[in-house]
Amino acid sequence: MASAQAGHFTPDLVKLLTAIGEGLGALMENAQLSDEREQLARQLVQSQKLETAGRLAARPIYISILPIGRLWGLYLVIIV
Repeated sequence: MASAQAGHFTPDLVKLLTAIGEGLGALMENAQLSDEREQLARQLVQSQKLETAGRLAARPIYISILPIGRLWGLYLVIIV
């Protein structure tokens, strides 16, 4: 908002516009911080998934196959 007239803005209007500007600035900063927080949360989840996958890949796998229904050829497979 601009005016060519001197004294066009009253002190109350200047206070109001200043408060609005400060409020909008705070909203924009909060939105940016929220976006950054969400991005960090996604990165943390991805990191945790990779860590878990690494731990699972590093440990030995044991498989047991137990017949539970010879008549039908059913087997129970246990993977640890």
